[in-house]
Amino acid sequence: MIFNILLIKKNDGTYNALYMMCTHERQPLGATNKGLYCSSHGSGFDLEGNVTIQPATQSLTKFQTSVNNQKVFINLNKNI
Repeated sequence: MIFNILLIKKNDGTYNALYMMCTHERQPLGATNKGLYCSSHGSGFDLEGNVTIQPATQSLTKFQTSVNNQKVFINLNKNI
């Protein structure tokens, strides 16, 4: 299964790129302005990728981002 990557611009102008796969049982996540949620088993994550509601116990995969000439790049080869 292929999952989306959510790109979030933070207040300080930097970006988070989060892999939208629940770390509990590899299910897709839904997004709201307050966090990310797994409708399959109820896990929740904040917009930094940290677990806020179990059963997930591991944070989401985050990818490195960079900005060049007003374009945002997501490095899919390097997790942070």
